[in-house]
Amino acid sequence: MMVKNLFFTTVAVVGILSAIASQTKAQQQPLMQQSIKIPLAGYAYANGIASSMPSRSLAKAPIQTNRAVPNGFNIIPTQNSQGHGKLKIINGTNTDAAVKLFDNSSKKIWRFVYVQANHEMLLEKISPCNCTLRFTLGKDWDKTTRKFLHEPSFFQFVEPLNYSESSSFTSPDKLWYSKYTVTLNSVPFGNTQAKSLSERDF
Repeated sequence: MMVKNLFFTTVAVVGILSAIASQTKAQQQPLMQQSIKIPLAGYAYANGIASSMPSRSLAKAPIQTNRAVPNGFNIIPTQNSQGHGKLKIINGTNTDAAVKLFDNSSKKIWRFVYVQANHEMLLEKISPCNCTLRFTLGKDWDKTTRKFLHEPSFFQFVEPLNYSESSSFTSPDKLWYSKYTVTLNSVPFGNTQAKSLSERDF
């Protein structure tokens, strides 16, 4: 089993979307940033089998070998979008990625998005849930099969993403919610890990 070391930090936010504290834990691992509950703010968290395009001697046009879609593209329609939770995804690799937010309770995929190499994106309006983050890296994205056709690899974060929302008795007008930030690449002082998956388990 292949294990990637990623990074995770903890951030506290207070007031209406105002950050007041940040704490980082670390060691060359993927990033996972988690912010504690806050008023109108939130928590933060920070291969499969390669297949090749068939060759055709009578092809009228050259075969595309590195197709991609725009950064932040929704591979499936957005699900579970009535909450305040957020997830920032940083792809610091030189390879495009497709990322799934998988709900451990319902076994449904709430989000499935495309993050280009050396890009980042923000998922918002995530409702309370206990989720697992899975991602695949590769080349030549096929929109029909929703997978990379060349050099695919598949991973899952070891730590779950627990999204929650609450208000306090003393501050009923304030909402505390979850916000995570993760890196898909290994970084110095990373504080979480991603294990390799089979394409079937992805």
